[in-house]
Formats: sequence, C-alpha cells, structure tokens
Amino acid sequence: MSLQITVYAKDDCGDCARTKMLLTQKGIAHATKHVAEDNAKLIASLRSISDAKGIPLGMPMVEVTNLDLGETEQWFGHRPDLVLQHIINPTRRRG
Repeated sequence: MSLQITVYAKDDCGDCARTKMLLTQKGIAHATKHVAEDNAKLIASLRSISDAKGIPLGMPMVEVTNLDLGETEQWFGHRPDLVLQHIINPTRRRG
C-alpha cells in the first residue's frame, strides 16, 4: 500500500512536534507543510476542512492519502490512535 502523509504544522505547536516525532520514531515518511499566520489561503483551506467535519480548526492537521485506493483521511490534533489506525495498521474499507 502506498501512502502519502502530510502534516500541516505551526512552529510553536507542541502537538505538532509530538505528531511529527511519533511518525519519525515509527519510521513513517511524511512531509511537513508549515502553517504561517500570514498564509491566509492555506488557513482558509484548512478551516474549510474543519468546518466540513464540524470540528474546530486545530494544529496539527494530518492528511493521509492512500494512493492505491485514491482515498484521503484527515484529522486535527495529536492523535496517536489515528496514526495507528490509518497509517500503521490500515484496513481496506468495505463498501
């Protein structure tokens, strides 16, 4: 399975650092996109995702794309449980 993982993070964010450290410790390749206060376009994009999910915008936002299936999962905050579920032990959706 081929996964593309992106962590949207702020420099002064403890949860962002913990999430990136967890991925690194588990040997999981990931890209980091830094969210700066002056990047209104990126912040608006992240806000639209959080609004669609009905949750507050928070950092980090983790985006996991299964390139084989064309599916994307996104979540906000330091969520080791979701790293385990979607990255370390992913299961194929049945539908």
